[in-house]
Amino acid sequence: MHPVETHPMGTVNYIAPETLINLSSTYQSDLFSLGVITYEMLTGELPYPFQTRAGKKPLPLEKWHYRSAKVHREDIPLWLDEALKTAVKANPKYRYEAYSEFMTDITKPSLNAEQAYKNKPLLERDPVRFWQMISVLLAAWVVGLLV
Repeated sequence: MHPVETHPMGTVNYIAPETLINLSSTYQSDLFSLGVITYEMLTGELPYPFQTRAGKKPLPLEKWHYRSAKVHREDIPLWLDEALKTAVKANPKYRYEAYSEFMTDITKPSLNAEQAYKNKPLLERDPVRFWQMISVLLAAWVVGLLV
């Protein structure tokens, strides 16, 4: 086999997951890379908490959990963070369908994006806070049983 067919081309931390996993790429793979670059330009970090290494088997899509840009810079508006999140979705079917959608969403504040985010359940918006609350409730319940 030719090396191009057995190894993905590009810089590892910017390659879309589908390219790493099965060596297939589309314009949405390029959009993923553009999203990662934009995220890094704004935050100085990568949108996923792990570093992919050349020659190492990539994680399956369900293990790719977006790290909000607001973790690194609180001044980033929610609408911009939501646009970045959509651009770098691990599963390409949940990414933008066109570059123009991404460009529109990162250049114009979207009240709909903010409202949609606020309407999400706490588990989706802030899973850490959700599990902290569940832990506190369970601890209180256990203490109540012991008393």
